[in-house]
Amino acid sequence: MRERRALALYLGSETLLSLGIGMVQYAQPFFYEAHAVGDARIGILFSVNALTGAFVALLLAPLADKLGASVAWKFATLLLAVSYLGMGLMHSYPWWLVTSAFAGAGGALLVSTENVVLSSLTSGTEKAHIFSRFVAMYMFCMGSGSVLAGFLAPHIGFRAVVLMGAAISLIAPCIRVFVRAPDAKSHRAFRVPNRKMLWMSGFSLLFGMAPGLLSQFATLVLKNDYGASTEWTAIVSALAMFMVSVGSATVSPLIRKIRQGPTLAIAFATTAGATAAQSFTPRFFPFAGLYLLRTASASIPQPIIDAAFLRNMEATEFSQMFGLRVFGANVGSAIGTAIGGNLLAHRQLKALLWLSASLFVLAFVYITVLLRIVRRWPPPLDPLKMPQ
Repeated sequence: MRERRALALYLGSETLLSLGIGMVQYAQPFFYEAHAVGDARIGILFSVNALTGAFVALLLAPLADKLGASVAWKFATLLLAVSYLGMGLMHSYPWWLVTSAFAGAGGALLVSTENVVLSSLTSGTEKAHIFSRFVAMYMFCMGSGSVLAGFLAPHIGFRAVVLMGAAISLIAPCIRVFVRAPDAKSHRAFRVPNRKMLWMSGFSLLFGMAPGLLSQFATLVLKNDYGASTEWTAIVSALAMFMVSVGSATVSPLIRKIRQGPTLAIAFATTAGATAAQSFTPRFFPFAGLYLLRTASASIPQPIIDAAFLRNMEATEFSQMFGLRVFGANVGSAIGTAIGGNLLAHRQLKALLWLSASLFVLAFVYITVLLRIVRRWPPPLDPLKMPQ
């Protein structure tokens, strides 16, 4: 009964947090652009966000294993929401660099701990299924926030949308104070990552860089290169988040029907193919349709890979593992965003798309080899079966 109550509070707070995040993330690039910040400098803002998050995940995720993942999870939720509030209240580029860094820190620590807390509240269920359904839920809520933001922005402005999203997000940490989750605590706060984590972070870097080239600029590309209205960009942005929900929801059925290997192969082939095909589409609707297809297929691999590595880790290493995963993904995203911003500043959208597709192919080769190696590693020790 206590676990059910905690899970209900978790999911209720996640609904509000994701709705607020969706509003802020949709409005953010337009908010910067409205204040005469160019593509290259917008790329720097997003890169600062990703890099700060990367190093916070690397350094503080192991500390979360010591203090308890649920404690770090609650703090991260508050930090992210407050950062969004600061972003909307500030009026200068240097301050946006600061708020972007804090938002990156909060987001990274949140991603490093949320699956650990969720896993502790849902014992006895297959983890790939749990994670994929959770992703489907919060991406649906983020998509709803994006739609809401797109239709409110022409009437109240992008700054007001950011502030409204921040206000909604701030309700989540107030609810999460009451979530009581069991924590598996490590005896040490800082440990050298094992080889499994290091190899996984290498994949995460590639898998963060590949979509990072375009993802942060997608709405700007739709508006500036394809002439889309604010309402249409909001619709596509929201549909992209809904497609993540669709892709994540298909993980369990696909694994049951065609197994893990073929599922990953189909997902990566579809993602790389759709990305490359975008470079041949001069019109809005084909480009947007391929972007949505790519978004859906790119959401399939991560829950599978997370679950595969969790089976090979001890419970006291979970936060550190997710922290290194976030570190790799954020470093990759920062590199991709910086390169993407510069390519778009020089009108090189086609080169950006082909580079992104190539990185998806490279990521698939890397993870295929890595998962074969992981299966040969000995399983983690069960602390309940160890001699006292």
